[in-house]
Amino acid sequence: MKKKVLLTGASRGIGKAIYELIKDDFDVLTPSRGELDLSDINSIEKYFKDNIQVDILINNAGINIIKNIALHSSNENPLIKN
Repeated sequence: MKKKVLLTGASRGIGKAIYELIKDDFDVLTPSRGELDLSDINSIEKYFKDNIQVDILINNAGINIIKNIALHSSNENPLIKN
């Protein structure tokens, strides 16, 4: 039986490359932001309530804000988390 992997951020970039590397050896869940919004605790709770327990988490999701770092403030964007 294949282990179940939850891979966030799998739609492009590094996440997509990770998916291509592991898809044959694992049962990989790749939820879209509509299915699992990591900035919303209610979405996270619902996702895990509706889905079977996972064996491995690869938390690759992220956002890319193209802006001079000196001009950036975390108060400007609610998606920015530490």
